[in-house]
Amino acid sequence: MTIENFYCNTDALREVIHQPVWEAGNYPTRAMFNINIESAYSKECIPLNSYRKTSWKTAIREFLGYLRGYTTLTEFRSLNCKTWDNNGNNPVWLNNPNYKGEGDLGRIYGAQARDWKKPDGSSLDQLTAVIEGLKTHKDHRGNYLTFWNPGEFDQMCLRPCMHSHQFFINSAGELCLTSYSRSMDGPLGGDANVIQSWFFLYIMSELTGLPFGESNIMVTNYHIYLNQVATAKEMLERKTLPACTARWVGPELTLDLLMTEDVTKYFVIDGVQC
Repeated sequence: MTIENFYCNTDALREVIHQPVWEAGNYPTRAMFNINIESAYSKECIPLNSYRKTSWKTAIREFLGYLRGYTTLTEFRSLNCKTWDNNGNNPVWLNNPNYKGEGDLGRIYGAQARDWKKPDGSSLDQLTAVIEGLKTHKDHRGNYLTFWNPGEFDQMCLRPCMHSHQFFINSAGELCLTSYSRSMDGPLGGDANVIQSWFFLYIMSELTGLPFGESNIMVTNYHIYLNQVATAKEMLERKTLPACTARWVGPELTLDLLMTEDVTKYFVIDGVQC
């Protein structure tokens, strides 16, 4: 099996628009399979789209919600994040017997990250476990956090797309991250996912004291819907924007800070997109 590598989401998008139509799913798309997207190679270089402005704050706020264990629309909206509104109001989910009432999203990403149910009925906080494991600066090849829990799919309004994250320490002693996505909508989800992968590595580097290495996303099905192709082509014909850099100007980044504040206010983005 050949894994195709792309420097960023924009490079992958440029390639996917020329792929054959894939009709195995519910809607026809142009798709690529088993690709790797380099989402970050520097703590200071935030991977923003080079052809249009990117809603980087929304992407980070959504991921903050996951790390906090959010499972309701009210919680995400408290972060000024509305990315779950459509899924939370999907008629199929509203008629699911596991739906608990207005705003409920079920046991989605955050529930699995912070409250994974063990067979004995107790709970596992995956995030804390991975942080504590990495603080030893030892890599046992199991520093892994996953939102993918097939046993609870019927209790979720949406199965996870970018579903798992494995941290590892490379030979230079740097902390690296490989994220895994079963399905990525290039024009929409792709931009957000590369930022979230960068952000996850950024905060884990700070929380563990390990130097920032690089992050990548392994994508099984990277696609673009046919009604998105014309818009994507128009975007790709635009002048490339210069790379942007991110600076942290806030207090010490701690887990408590991540749980209580919208940390996007502590990032200063230098570049034309800001």
